[in-house]
Amino acid sequence: MRITKQDMKHGIIRLQLENPDDLWDIQSILEPGDEVRSSTERKIKLGGSDEKSRVIKKRVTLTIRAEKIDFSGEEVKVLGPIVDGPDDMPRGNAHSFSLSPGTEITIKKAEWANYQRQRLEEATKTRRQVLIVLFDRERALFLAVSGRRVETLMKLKGNVSKKGLDEQTKSTFYQDIVKHTQEYWT
Repeated sequence: MRITKQDMKHGIIRLQLENPDDLWDIQSILEPGDEVRSSTERKIKLGGSDEKSRVIKKRVTLTIRAEKIDFSGEEVKVLGPIVDGPDDMPRGNAHSFSLSPGTEITIKKAEWANYQRQRLEEATKTRRQVLIVLFDRERALFLAVSGRRVETLMKLKGNVSKKGLDEQTKSTFYQDIVKHTQEYWT
């Protein structure tokens, strides 16, 4: 997460969400009553209320007052009424933002709590990613640990010969582990 603009005097922060860890942080910072501004697609009905009217999607920048915040692991959905936007967008209509890595949002709070400021500070620090490789004679598991997230990168099965058996079938299992470790590490 990266802070692109900050005006704590007015309770405003603009953020760029950069990775999946940021989603966990943002859902714990947002609370009902916050104003959230972002670029989004809004369906607009052209024509009258008859069957021949068509619906188009228009990219707009809206501000909504958060009423509900849902975290699904892949995105954070913020739902609430529109409080600001272009003139052709009716105020008070319900809208939702789907926040994911790459999204830029502006959050305005009446007051930022200390734990929210601390969470922001922690979230904007560079996080190290750790590669964990667990293996035995027949299986290997590659995991990436970053911040509060553990991601399974790969599972590998090998065909290592047993003791006392013919070693004609040379296995590349351990070489594959080294190769994949080097790929993920660099």
